[in-house]
This record gives sequence, C-alpha cells and structure tokens, in this order.
Amino acid sequence: MTDVQIFRAGARRLGFEINGHTGFAPSGEDIVCAAISAISQTALIGLTDVLKLEPDVKIDDDHALLRVMLPDDAPESAQIILLTMEEGLTSIYQQYPDFVRIMFRERR
Repeated sequence: MTDVQIFRAGARRLGFEINGHTGFAPSGEDIVCAAISAISQTALIGLTDVLKLEPDVKIDDDHALLRVMLPDDAPESAQIILLTMEEGLTSIYQQYPDFVRIMFRERR
C-alpha cells in the first residue's frame, strides 16, 4: 500500500509525502507505483525547475519515500501544481483503492 499525505492549512497546500510500494505487481512491473512516481516527480520538477522554488525535499529510495514541503513564501502558482498532482493521485486511487491511500493532514 502506498500512503499519500497531503499537508494543508485550510485550502492551501503546504506539501506532500508519499511512502511505500503499492504491491500491485513485482518491482519494475508495478504500473500503479510507476504512475504515482511519475505524477509526484513531475510535481517536484514543476516546483523546482519551472517555478525555481527550493522546497524542503526528502527522498529515501530504500523506503520508497518522497516528502516535499513548500517554502513559506511559495507563490500561488505552486498551489496549481500541488492541486494538479492531488487530482492525478486521486484518479489513481479511484482506480486502485486497494493499493493507494490518500490522507489530508491539517497544519497551521
């Protein structure tokens, strides 16, 4: 099961954490894991390469962990990237609910 946590303060997205392998198929053949990875990595590329932000990023390949937290001064355009990622991940969850869990964590 892959756990997706979206950190937010009200309607504002602050970041996300994706953790664990889906277990849909063996490593290297898991289309669900590959889709989640592609969407989350694209969001990170959008934040860093397109918007030129420096989010707080933690990557742990051994534990299939990606954690990205926006800087406090992130522009509104970062919200569009995170909301688009959220929609993509929600679509995957709707198709594969036994392999993905999405949770929202409220922060101040």
